[in-house]
Amino acid sequence: MPMNRYFLIIAFACLLLAPLANDIFSFVHFERADENRTFQDSLVLDLKRLDAFPKDCEAYINDNFSFRTPAIELYRAIKTKGFQVSPSEIEKVLIGKNQRYFISGDEKKLYEGEKVFTAAQLDSIKSEWNQRKEIFRKKKIQSFWLIAPTALEIHHRELPWNMRKHRALNATQQFVSLMNRNQSFLVTYPMKDLQQQAKFENLYFKLDNHWNELGAYYAVHKFFRNLKMQIRIWIFRSSRIPYSSRNTTTVVIWVIKCT
Repeated sequence: MPMNRYFLIIAFACLLLAPLANDIFSFVHFERADENRTFQDSLVLDLKRLDAFPKDCEAYINDNFSFRTPAIELYRAIKTKGFQVSPSEIEKVLIGKNQRYFISGDEKKLYEGEKVFTAAQLDSIKSEWNQRKEIFRKKKIQSFWLIAPTALEIHHRELPWNMRKHRALNATQQFVSLMNRNQSFLVTYPMKDLQQQAKFENLYFKLDNHWNELGAYYAVHKFFRNLKMQIRIWIFRSSRIPYSSRNTTTVVIWVIKCT
């Protein structure tokens, strides 16, 4: 019973003392991994630079810790195999299934629903667009939008297990809903079409966040279907206008990547 009571304490003490014992007696030697930087291999006490000594001492201990190499390898294995994210904090990459890589950062926040518009922001967007739409109308310019979904949205079945959506609509879907509310087919967001095709085909590069030729084909096909519907509305409206009164309309197409 006493041994069971102190087992965790003894095990934790051994874990703390093992690196020190290995430094003294060199039971096991690990090759230092190349980290593409200069290591702190010596420690000098300079009375004129005492303020820098604590930092130098910490760097020396970290760089010469005898279990540093296996500890780094364990850390990398936990992040890549366990949490399926890049072990580097700089390279914001998510490691998905079937050797597919996804961009993290803002695109991850967008997918999970952390980045959303407030009601005030949506009102501001609507007001701004109405002003610009009036300018376009006076110049006889008709515009259409094509928003490219991210790979996280299309190949979501290959995302890491710990990726979850927290909201039904993210910022992109809010924007599309707002813009199409007053003008049908203004914004084409081919997310559902591409998601359906992604069940059978690869539409995005596995090592990139951009669609491949096949993904672009399906997206543009959806866009021109919407454009065709809008042209039918134009033909119907213009048929009621005398030919001599008709004016040429310029069409502007906006292709946007959602981030």
